Amino acid sequence: MRLHALFASFLLTLTLHAVEPQQVVVIANSNDPDSLAIAEYYLAKRNIPEQNLITIATSKGERLTCQEFVEQIFNPLREKLVEKKWMNAVLSDDYDAAGRRKMVPMGHSIGYLVLCRLPYQVHGYEAGAVKAFSPNATGAMANSQASVDSELTYLPVVDTPLAGPGKNPLFQQKVPNYMQLGSVIKVARLDGPSVAAVKRLIDSALLGEANGLKGRGYIDKGGPHKQGEGWLDQATAQIEKLDYPVSIDTAKPRFGWTARMDAPAIYFGWWTHTPDGPFSDQRFRFPAGAVAIHISSFSGQHLRKPNTRWGGGLVERGVAATVGNVYEPYLQLTNQPQLYLGALMDGMSAGDAAYYSLQGLSWMTIVLGDPLYQPFKVSLEEQLENLDPTNELSQYVVLRQAEKIRDAEGDDAAFEYLRRQYHHAPGLAIAYEIALGWEKRFERAKAVAQLDFVTQMTAFAPENVGLAFQISELFVEMREREKAYQILRVIANDAPNRSAKLAFLPKAIPLANQFGDRVLAKNWQSDLDAIKEQMRKEAEERKARREAAKAAKKK
Repeated sequence: MRLHALFASFLLTLTLHAVEPQQVVVIANSNDPDSLAIAEYYLAKRNIPEQNLITIATSKGERLTCQEFVEQIFNPLREKLVEKKWMNAVLSDDYDAAGRRKMVPMGHSIGYLVLCRLPYQVHGYEAGAVKAFSPNATGAMANSQASVDSELTYLPVVDTPLAGPGKNPLFQQKVPNYMQLGSVIKVARLDGPSVAAVKRLIDSALLGEANGLKGRGYIDKGGPHKQGEGWLDQATAQIEKLDYPVSIDTAKPRFGWTARMDAPAIYFGWWTHTPDGPFSDQRFRFPAGAVAIHISSFSGQHLRKPNTRWGGGLVERGVAATVGNVYEPYLQLTNQPQLYLGALMDGMSAGDAAYYSLQGLSWMTIVLGDPLYQPFKVSLEEQLENLDPTNELSQYVVLRQAEKIRDAEGDDAAFEYLRRQYHHAPGLAIAYEIALGWEKRFERAKAVAQLDFVTQMTAFAPENVGLAFQISELFVEMREREKAYQILRVIANDAPNRSAKLAFLPKAIPLANQFGDRVLAKNWQSDLDAIKEQMRKEAEERKARREAAKAAKKK
């Protein structure tokens, strides 16, 4: 009884304070050198005691059968966590119908269980095993496929159903009690397309936490369900409350190449399975500490490929925290972005925010990134005190303060503040904002002069391409078409793929002809014609396949 009371006291402490590194248990695959490398890197970066590392021997693949999951991951972890006294339980020699080792549970002291490049999909349980437990749902929801991570949240309890989502006792609980915390284990994952990408994921969180989140907000609406659109509307209001400038796309397609996507510190969007638009450029990079969720049924699949699904794509491109789904979870059982962001704003860590915003466990979700990460640990005031003119992200601190001034004192006060601060935090974004201010005040010559340096640039970072295009469009509006072309020529020449060329070449070709670059214009037109012809052939092939499928079905 005294031991149980100590565990209860420890868990009560967790409800009042953020999880400390010594309360994190790190899990690595002894069969995978990459898994071990990630684990060692994370232990060192977060000062987690070495004895908190647990190794198990499992597949290096991404998907396991139910039997493989239980034998290689679930049972070994349950046994080792009890052996090392992370879980207070008495193990039994009996096993349930799914092969899970039974025990008498009495609590645990795990802040987070962090999985380093372990398999992440459980491909469903056998029908006989499923029938041995009453399912949590019926119909399509009575599915026994799950993520490894979400299944492991129920490690400290026994006889849990194998089909359907289980209840998350931490959902919308700002201060969960020790019973709620003791009934589940919060699981996060460090995984992605490469060891280098996962190290960037860890480093991004540490930098964001040390320096504060710097950048802009982006909301990509246009999904198929009213509920999800409502979530994104609420998230927009939250970003505005934080005084971050925010761009909102309400069209069905996602943010396109011609839209700005510079410094996306906060990104929430939906509805596509594959990173597209500016995110389709694998060179694209999020700012340090960025949090991003793209709502997609299969965003957590193909996690170790950089361009196939959003989870792996976001990790490759430098986010600090995201979530994903390894199978179809249905909308109401995905992480709700407005709850996730609201929890972060309240000071929760990325791991706690993920569980606060998720209704169901033993289901499809994975939580990617360092769960200890707190993006708003450094205030805007502290960021302003430590402005570094050599750091491109400093301009976004000033722009955020300008939003705050605009709300309190009006547009003129914000404009004057930006002008005063420009040399303390220079960059494309702040120069563009000042130029817009001059144009609004009918000072066109000053607006042109403010942006003239952009015409001398010979390259743009992938995340700045949309902003550079917007600057070229402003030059066109200000009847400075040659300056616009100087920018657009750089963008068009560096267009990384077909969709980028389709976006930029039609804009660049007329200007190239106007200003004497006729050879370049001809080459661009040839590229554009070839792309259109390729697309025409692909459309014909798709049509032929559909017609062949219909004919086969009739037979």
